[in-house]
Amino acid sequence: MQVYIEKELVMIPMALNSFYYNIPFGAKKIVFSKTVSISEEFMEILLNYINELPTEKHIILDLENIDYAFKLFEEFQKINRPLIFININTQSLREKIKENLPGIQLDSKGTNGTLNAYFNKSVLDICSQYSSCISHKVYVKIVKELIDKVKKSSGEPHKLDSSGLYSNMYVNVKKLFLEPECYYAIVYGLARKIVDSDIEFDGFVSSSKNGALLANLLGMLLDKKVIHIMGIGPKYSMNIGNVQKEIKKRKNYICIFDFRCTGTEMKILSALINANDAYVQGYAGIAVYKYDLKDVSENIMLYLVDIKDEEIPYKIAGEKEDLIKLMDD
Repeated sequence: MQVYIEKELVMIPMALNSFYYNIPFGAKKIVFSKTVSISEEFMEILLNYINELPTEKHIILDLENIDYAFKLFEEFQKINRPLIFININTQSLREKIKENLPGIQLDSKGTNGTLNAYFNKSVLDICSQYSSCISHKVYVKIVKELIDKVKKSSGEPHKLDSSGLYSNMYVNVKKLFLEPECYYAIVYGLARKIVDSDIEFDGFVSSSKNGALLANLLGMLLDKKVIHIMGIGPKYSMNIGNVQKEIKKRKNYICIFDFRCTGTEMKILSALINANDAYVQGYAGIAVYKYDLKDVSENIMLYLVDIKDEEIPYKIAGEKEDLIKLMDD
């Protein structure tokens, strides 16, 4: 279960978790939709998880972008502990919940509710504070788990092949592919960012192995063509004929990346696409370190985590010795 825990609060983004448990593993086609249906199987897993939590934990259930079969929420009445529901954002969902859970108390707007608890200032503050950030907190947690810190004793700062720089941390996205729940959570988040952005595009383009894995699943979810262009960076080597064959004239593309440090790869990739009379409408990836609007002109940059905003002490330098000094500081 992908959750975010903060002191006595356990926050559960329902759509994100339900997406993973409802995936038809082995299916050749997976379709993304703006609302995620909750299945009986997922509800059973969720109830078991909640019942195993320590009694002092307060539970927040984020209902944004979810749907469910009628009466399925009646199962929550079996839980004899306070529950807080947030982001009850549609009238149909609100009506279902009121009928399924007669004891629920909704706030004046009907977008938040409590079961086995009373609304007070503390509960209202919780609803307001976390209504738009539970999924984001989960993505931050996942990214922090992907970071490998370079130990000073090793004397070998990490070399960024895509830009020729050195860093004191390595965002090891390969770890992500060993954890299906985390992998699908990230892909779900990217798919939702792309769909919610309303970008009109014809396909995805990736320029790294990690980006290719993300792009493949996004292509399945959103039913878009996926093109892989490998070898971009200071060691750039490319069969231009292959690029011209795959990139179609006057078509629109979204470039998929895993972690954006300085953006060198994306600038080269954009130039390649533009040189073939096609257009980059946006970029989408897991995390960014340096984001400057001037770097990408009018293109849209979609990402789940900003390394600097989350105060992750990521440092880069042109020379190894300079980075070691930064690490000492």
